[in-house]
Amino acid sequence: MLANEKQPDLESRIQYLEEKNRGLVERVRLLSVNNREQSSLINTLMENVPFGVMIIDANQKIIQINKSAETVLGINRVTAIGHGCGEFFGCHEQYEACPVFDRGEPVLVDEITCNDIKLMRSAVVASYRDEKVLIVTFIDITEIDRAREAIIAASRAKDDFLSKISHELRTPLNAIIGFSDILRSDRQLLNSDEMLEMLEMISDSGMELLDIINTVLDLSRIKSQAVKLLEGEFDINQLVDNLTRKVRPLMEKNSNTFITNCPEGFGSMNGDSPHLSQVLFNILGNAAKFTQNGTVTLDVGSQEDGNLRWIVFSVKDSGIGMEPGEVSRVFNGFEQADNSSSRGYAGLGVGLTIALQLVDMMGGGIDVESRKGEGSLFTVRVPARSPADA
Repeated sequence: MLANEKQPDLESRIQYLEEKNRGLVERVRLLSVNNREQSSLINTLMENVPFGVMIIDANQKIIQINKSAETVLGINRVTAIGHGCGEFFGCHEQYEACPVFDRGEPVLVDEITCNDIKLMRSAVVASYRDEKVLIVTFIDITEIDRAREAIIAASRAKDDFLSKISHELRTPLNAIIGFSDILRSDRQLLNSDEMLEMLEMISDSGMELLDIINTVLDLSRIKSQAVKLLEGEFDINQLVDNLTRKVRPLMEKNSNTFITNCPEGFGSMNGDSPHLSQVLFNILGNAAKFTQNGTVTLDVGSQEDGNLRWIVFSVKDSGIGMEPGEVSRVFNGFEQADNSSSRGYAGLGVGLTIALQLVDMMGGGIDVESRKGEGSLFTVRVPARSPADA
């Protein structure tokens, strides 16, 4: 009788335990699903964040790395995992993981250069798979850093330009004011040769001021895309003759010999004669300024490229020339004041900038060759459109 009475209690207990076990199994299943979902979410986040992530153990060995880190550092995760982080950062001496582990606090965001890549990096100690690890995040800021340096350089160049233009404006203004005061105060100079000479100086200084103002206005209009090219047929020989008359005084100022080689009856082209003349004047003026007791030569020719004919103007001088680094910056606006070769020469340093931008608008280009102490060669190519194409 007692055995029969205990049987239901045992069965109910077994049933209770089975239900409890099923509940535990379901709970384990749900936790497992949740863990898989969390793991999948973490992996998805790691693989899709736009910055590098590297997980490092206490021995400074890489135990996980994401796709962005592979791209930034140029490594393969299969190769990287298990190796020291310094092997791939290429800057082990700059990497201080151990002190971070000891302190248990975030590393201040810093910038490091590894394998010629500029990185912004931060790190924090965390728990990963029941281990204390260092999670390092970093982003490639190489291009950002270059852009920042370019902005700083441009700002410095413009400051130099403002300083230089104030000097360039002050010089002719002093001449105008000074000679005007002399003429006003000394009546004995009236109707004298000395007075005429002073008036010529005033006129020349005024024209110099006008040139400076026009240069600044030209640059401003080009930058704001307010310059419109003209179209018309013009004779190239006539263009060269007019240009020769304009640049002759600049050549004589530094005792330079100016030579032009333009075949007689070279022909005509369609384009913007005034702006093309301005381009060549700026380049010839630059050659005259940086050449003393030397020779400046203007050669005119043409090249055929399929159905397109190019007019080629080459300006060669025997002046001071340029270093390779200066050649690469020669068309950068405002840079003359910071150029060691050209420091001490008058001018705003924007004439070549204007020339290049005008030629670009014409669909042409300018090439430069130069060696320090051996002079420079500027080659201007512009398309020669026929009257039917204009």
